[in-house]
Amino acid sequence: MKKILIEDKGITLIEIIIVIAIVGIVSTAIYAAYFDSTRVWFFNKERIEVQQAQDIIQSWFANYIRQAKKITIAEDYLGVTDNDYLKIETTDNIIEFYIESVNQTFVVKYNGGTAREISNLKIDSFKISEENGSIKIIAEIYNLKETQKYKFISIYYPRLLDV
Repeated sequence: MKKILIEDKGITLIEIIIVIAIVGIVSTAIYAAYFDSTRVWFFNKERIEVQQAQDIIQSWFANYIRQAKKITIAEDYLGVTDNDYLKIETTDNIIEFYIESVNQTFVVKYNGGTAREISNLKIDSFKISEENGSIKIIAEIYNLKETQKYKFISIYYPRLLDV
């Protein structure tokens, strides 16, 4: 006959509960780290989108202001307060920059043609001033969700300025 060993033990209920608790704690930590990193990623993505919009707008200004033969600045363009109008006359073109009154987006118009949107982000205010031969532009831009506003100040030095 075969002898049955009673000394073989299985897993107790307490050991199973301890393992489940450890797995729960580790999975909770991984879950929290994942969602924190996702939140930070979205926050940085929105900031980058605003900075990219500002870079695009700034490159348009820099390109045309340096070529300007004449620069015209008008305040409160199209009846929108806190938004200015910038008209740049170069040798070949007349370029107009302003905030479109309905969507509050930044647009450019070439030679009196149709307005073209440069950025889809909402511009809260757009102020232009001439100081000591330089053009100073202050823009406040909202992120896509319109929860955060960013302020940008840019200074440009035109080569040929007839103000």
